[in-house]
Amino acid sequence: MEPLQIKDSRRIFTAVTAFWATEGLQTVLSDTSTIAAASDAESHANGRPLAVDMIDRRTREWRRRRELIAVFTAALGDAVVSPILAAKIETAAELAVVAEMTRANFLAGAGATADDVVRCSNQAARAERALGIAARNSKPAKPSLDAYLSGNAAA
Repeated sequence: MEPLQIKDSRRIFTAVTAFWATEGLQTVLSDTSTIAAASDAESHANGRPLAVDMIDRRTREWRRRRELIAVFTAALGDAVVSPILAAKIETAAELAVVAEMTRANFLAGAGATADDVVRCSNQAARAERALGIAARNSKPAKPSLDAYLSGNAAA
């Protein structure tokens, strides 16, 4: 299974738009509760969201996602990772991977625009900031007063 490319997502968007135009909103709304119940049951049958099961785990994107999850978890330090925090970490990692893929597609001239790169990068940065990693690691460690005074005395 090959990862989705920008041009594939545009084709999907076109197909969905055509579906809405031909089927009409009323037909879809009548089945909304049935679809939502089936989707909810399917996505939580194994305890994982449906989207995670749809991703091919043999790709470099999946390996990069796992790597970023480990990096973000380690950056949080001794904090206990609750299920909500774990979901935020996964989201931040996935958005970072999407931003990297979009940037690579843009640099390769594969259909991504500069606007796509900026939007994806900003979304990934917001997700990382929501974890609080930047706030924890932004200030360099300051020497203690004794270390500072002993350093000045030696000079």
